Amino acid sequence: MANHSVVSKISKTSAAKIFFIPKIKALKKNNIHYIVTGVPVTMKDKLKLKIARLFGVQVYMYFFGTDESIDNQIRANRDYLDGVYYNRIPAR
Repeated sequence: MANHSVVSKISKTSAAKIFFIPKIKALKKNNIHYIVTGVPVTMKDKLKLKIARLFGVQVYMYFFGTDESIDNQIRANRDYLDGVYYNRIPAR
């Protein structure tokens, strides 16, 4: 399972985006079928996660917050994820 740090290093420049698809194929060839990440911030990150999912790499995101904020984060990022794991802030 690769984390977001690994994925973000794949494409640092606009020119490198052309090479992103072969890198995703390389992850799969090396038996990495899952990516763990936090919430994608930039459109470039979102695009990478969508491309990864198109090639069958599953994306899992980490969320932190109250039940409501976690639900909002899931809804806002549903196009970029296959599953979630989270830490819930206890209600007071």
